Amino acid sequence: MSSDSQQRVANRELRPIVRWQIVLMLMGFAALGHFNRVGISVVGSEVFIPKLGISETRMGWVYSAFLIAYSIAMLPGGWLIDRIGSVRALTLYVLAMGAFVSMTGLVGWIMTSPEILFLCLLVIRGLAGISSAPLHPGAAHVVAGLFPDRGRTTANGIVTAGALIGIAVCYPLLGWLMDHGSF
Repeated sequence: MSSDSQQRVANRELRPIVRWQIVLMLMGFAALGHFNRVGISVVGSEVFIPKLGISETRMGWVYSAFLIAYSIAMLPGGWLIDRIGSVRALTLYVLAMGAFVSMTGLVGWIMTSPEILFLCLLVIRGLAGISSAPLHPGAAHVVAGLFPDRGRTTANGIVTAGALIGIAVCYPLLGWLMDHGSF
C-alpha cells in the first residue's frame, strides 16, 4: 500500500465529528475566499471610484485581474497540491490571502495618486487570484482523503455552500462596515 493510500485510510479512521469539523473549516475558507472576490467590487463602487478617483474602466481591470490570474493559475495550483499536499497548499492560500487583503486596504489608505493606486490594486488582485487557485481543488482533495465515496458529495457540497454564503453576506456586511467604519 502506498503512503498516500495509507494516509487516506488513517484519515477515514478519524472520529466523524473531527471530519465534519474539518469540512466546516474548509467551508469557512471558501466563504472568506469568495467574500474577498466579491468584496472588491463593493469597495470599488463605494470608495475606489467615487472617493479615490479610479475610473470605472480601470476598476473593471482590477476586478478582471483576479479572475484572469486565477484562471491561469489553476493548472499550476493543481500541480502545487500534488507536490506539497492539500494542507500545505491551503495553508499558503490562507496566509497569502490574508496578506493580499491587508495590502488592498493599506494601499487604499495610503495611496494618493489614482494611477499608482490602480497599478498597486492590479498587482495585488492578480497575486490574490494566483493564490486562490488551490482553494477548491485542495478542499476537494482533503474531502476525498477524509471520506469514503458515499460521504464525499455531501461534504463537497457543504464546502461549496461556503462560497455562496461568503458571496451572500458580502454586500450587507461590507455595506455595514462602510457605513460604520472610517471609509
